[in-house]
Amino acid sequence: MKELTKGAGRARVTLKIQGMGDDISMFLSGGSSHIGCVVMAEPGQETQRINAEGHMEHVVAVPLAEAAAKKFKKRVVCIAGVHIAHATKEEIEEIKRNCTALAEEL
Repeated sequence: MKELTKGAGRARVTLKIQGMGDDISMFLSGGSSHIGCVVMAEPGQETQRINAEGHMEHVVAVPLAEAAAKKFKKRVVCIAGVHIAHATKEEIEEIKRNCTALAEEL
């Protein structure tokens, strides 16, 4: 399993990447870990997602899954859960930037 981490403090996010047969599973977490959404991306296919009610992790999980599917030319599932209690707008933007950096490092 490969593990990547970006950011510090409350905006720190971790991405764990693991092969699953010919496919890839990824786990994105930060803050208080949980399952907020599940995304599946495949090259040439429409990306699918399931969100837990009230959760917005798809905002960062969709681009991560799509970047991995494009780079590795494989089906990718990303399970994401990032929760920071009372996060400020600045912290949310920092989390988004950290997730973009994770996608660039794949």
